[in-house]
This record gives sequence, C-alpha cells and structure tokens, in this order.
Amino acid sequence: MKVDLKLVDGKLLFPTTIIQGGLAINNGKIVAVGKESALPESNRTIDLKGKLLMPGVIDAHVHLSTSSKRNGEDITSGTAVASVGGVTFTGIMPQIEVLTKNRDTLQKNKERCIGKSYIDFNLLGGFSGGEGNDFSKDIPELWEEGVIAIKGYMHNHRPHRKLKASYDGEMLWAL
Repeated sequence: MKVDLKLVDGKLLFPTTIIQGGLAINNGKIVAVGKESALPESNRTIDLKGKLLMPGVIDAHVHLSTSSKRNGEDITSGTAVASVGGVTFTGIMPQIEVLTKNRDTLQKNKERCIGKSYIDFNLLGGFSGGEGNDFSKDIPELWEEGVIAIKGYMHNHRPHRKLKASYDGEMLWAL
C-alpha cells in the first residue's frame, strides 16, 4: 500500500513516553504509526528532523464571530492564533450572529463560517427559553446534524441578543 504522506524522524508523544518514529497518512487519516522502516511507501515524505509530533489540541468552547467588529476576534484571526498553539479543532459557541437553535439556523451559521477557519470546527447548538419554545423538534435536529454540544441559557442575556433564561422544566426536558 502506498500512502499520500509520511512524516519521519519525529518524536512521538504518548501518555507515558516519547518514541522516535513517524506517521503514515492516507486520505487525511493516520493509517500507521511507528519506526520509519515499518511505515509504508508514500507519495510525499516530510522529515521532521527530531521535532515533537503530538496530537492536536481540541478547544471545545470558543467565542468567535464571523466579523471582528462584533467582539474583536473573528473566526479567521481566532483560529489562526489557535493553530499556532497546536489547536486543531474548535467548538464554536452557538451565539455567532443568530442563535444556532435548529437545522435552519445551523445551516445559516455554517455558511457564514465556511472558508474562514484555519482549523476544523463544529458549531455548538443552543436554546433560549421562557417564551413557550418547543425544543422537542429543534434539539433532536441539532443532534442529527452533528453538533457536539448544546448550550442552555440559564440567565437572561444582554437585551440586544434576546436570549431568555430557560425555566427548570425546559432545562429538564432538554437534558
């Protein structure tokens, strides 16, 4: 088997040790880890020259918007800085421009983010209560669409965002 990419001569970080070795990557996925002699042939090889090779960091709770005018840090600048620190995936909080509360708002917010991030991301869902909202359709839709978490607002938010605290019964149902 010939793979797309091979990283060689790295220091691989494991929970209890560091070993000299590399990775074989095919179609964007790691398919082998080990000494260079044990890795398959590749179309491209990168010599890490003894540098540390470690798993990417996940930051599952970031507040980024699609415009830096909103809160000072947008998706492009925030993910660029995160990538320098080893972050390879972020979970973007649900209040981007419109609360990510159902399939439609999730799709709109995704469209606002596509092409702006330097790293992988997922949008978190959210729900705002107190107004007789019926989450029985919205929350299952968000899970079906692949959100990784759903935030329930437990306090009244700034008035311009119109987010209301959820009643205890609403929180219980959502959970």
